[in-house]
Amino acid sequence: MRDIVSEELNDNERGTTSGVLSAVLSVAILGTAVGIAVFTFFTEPTAERGGAAKKTAMLVDVVEVHRDDHHPEIVAQGTVEPARDVVLRPQVGGRVISISDSFAPGGYVEQGEQILQIESEDFRHTLAQRKSELRRAEADLAVAEGRRDAAEAEYEYLGED
Repeated sequence: MRDIVSEELNDNERGTTSGVLSAVLSVAILGTAVGIAVFTFFTEPTAERGGAAKKTAMLVDVVEVHRDDHHPEIVAQGTVEPARDVVLRPQVGGRVISISDSFAPGGYVEQGEQILQIESEDFRHTLAQRKSELRRAEADLAVAEGRRDAAEAEYEYLGED
């Protein structure tokens, strides 16, 4: 029986020794991890300012400012498209006898400004011709109305018998 009791005691001693060994090993691993973290934290690289942040004397040209009207000339390539297209059509036909200086492609004109002048003889002649045609049409209408009145009177006369 002694042997059984001594085996149980040995097992208890081994369990205690094993528990202490596990605890020491755990503390050693945890200590090593903390040591590595502290070492990494204190030995991290630091950023250094350089390049554009360096203080150097800037080279500048100082020019005295004068007020002036300046019209820059821009040389470029491409296609210029207007914001809107305007089509001009005369109300009457005729020969153009004068053109305004501001009447040019891309030019500016003021409201009410005369940009073209058409020879008046052509449209005055056309106006006179149209008035003559109107008078002739009115005369033809009067004749037709007279014939209608005569036809109505004849119809009434024949209808009474």
